[in-house]
Amino acid sequence: MNESTIQVLWLTSLALPALIFFAGGAPKRASGILVRSLLAIAGGWVFIDAYAQAAPILHEHPSWGGASQAFTKVFGWAHAAVILALSISCQGLVSYLLRKSSSVPTP
Repeated sequence: MNESTIQVLWLTSLALPALIFFAGGAPKRASGILVRSLLAIAGGWVFIDAYAQAAPILHEHPSWGGASQAFTKVFGWAHAAVILALSISCQGLVSYLLRKSSSVPTP
């Protein structure tokens, strides 16, 4: 039970930024992209922080110290930002390839 709880927190922190960003479709304006990006990064940050708080307790190693919690408090946003940047880049690449393949006339 403990291991599955930790895995759910970890997988949620990985998937949540992309899910939040793409939930409402592709944003048309720059302000929409910015707001969704900030919300996605904040959501991922919360879940990676929850993971860092729960992992030592659920693994029954409360003596791990506070270094992991301090690190995720300061740099937890970077994890979500990288996942979001990769998701947006993949979406852009796929849409570019689809547009390119549909514009090429067949002989």
